[in-house]
Amino acid sequence: MDLTSVIAALLALVPAEYAVYVLALCGACAVAAALWKRPADGSKWLALYLVVNALGCNFLAARNNSKNKTVSAPPPAAK
Repeated sequence: MDLTSVIAALLALVPAEYAVYVLALCGACAVAAALWKRPADGSKWLALYLVVNALGCNFLAARNNSKNKTVSAPPPAAK
């Protein structure tokens, strides 16, 4: 099963009249996930943090990923 069919199957679960609200929720979670630092392990906020990250599709090398210690340098300025 390829990614396109997975996305189509997930979108089919949401009625058309609610699609805008679902997408707005995912967008809001993406913004919140990018701004929210990861809580300490064992924190009461960790479960909510993980749900917000999942809804916002904030995976792997996101800006607030505390386990990713590498920081890329900004591109050189144009001359």
